[in-house]
Order: sequence, then C-alpha cells, then structure tokens
Amino acid sequence: MTRFATLVFVALMANVVPAAADDASDRHDASIALLNQMHTIDNVSAMLPTILAQVQSALTRGDPTLTKQFATFASKLQGDAELEKADLIEQLAAVYAKTFTVDELKGMAAFYQTPLGQKIVATQTATGSDIFRVTREWGTKIAQQMAKEAAVDMQDAKP
Repeated sequence: MTRFATLVFVALMANVVPAAADDASDRHDASIALLNQMHTIDNVSAMLPTILAQVQSALTRGDPTLTKQFATFASKLQGDAELEKADLIEQLAAVYAKTFTVDELKGMAAFYQTPLGQKIVATQTATGSDIFRVTREWGTKIAQQMAKEAAVDMQDAKP
C-alpha cells in the first residue's frame, strides 16, 4: 500500500508542476500585456530624457566645456538606458505576476481599454507627479513636527 501511495503522489505531482509552470508563464505574459495596455513602456521611455538631463546637470554643473563633452556621449547613454528598460519591464511584470492571477491581470488590462482606463493612462504622469509632490510635502511637514516635538520632549527629559 505504501508503494501504491507513493506512485499516486508522484503521478499527481507530475501533473501539478507543469500546471504551476504554465500558470507562472501565463501570469508573466498577462503582466506584460497589462504593462503595455497601461503604456508603462512608453512612460519609461519618456522618462529617460529627463533622467539624462538630471545626470548632465549633476555632472556638468553648467560648465559649457563639460556640457559640450557630455553631449558627445549623451546619445550612447540614452541608448544604454533603453537597453536596460527591458530589465525594468521584466521586474515590473514579475511584481504584477506575483501579486495577481491571470484573470485579474486580464481584467485590469480590459479596464485600461475603457474610457476611464484610458483617462487614467493619459493623466498618470501628471497625476503621479502631483501625488509625489503632495506626499513629499506632507512627509516634510510631519518630519518637521516630529523633530520639533522630539526636541521638546528630549529637552524636558534632560536630567
């Protein structure tokens, strides 16, 4: 009987493992489709010139000679970053694939095809910037309040 149970278990596992692998592959594919529907890849590409400008500003500090020198290899840097974009997309897809089922991913992709979904896609850069700004301002305000209260409490606690 033990030998029979082992054979049944092995047979069941042989059927389960490929299904799990297919499901992971399906979730990955559905995640990539969702990222495409959300225009994530386009948004990443749109960010690259801004990132490049920030790097240029940090490295050249307005020096015309350094700016000219930077310009000679800026397109190579942007090209290198474009190649790295595929790695970012894979990482993002892995996050979605780990978090959502295939049906959920397909449902989200379908949502982004609706007028509301398209509006979210069209406004996500501006909205995201505003959300980041508001959150940063709130965090700064809270940190200042905490620091002020901590300083008072620490002063009061001095022996």
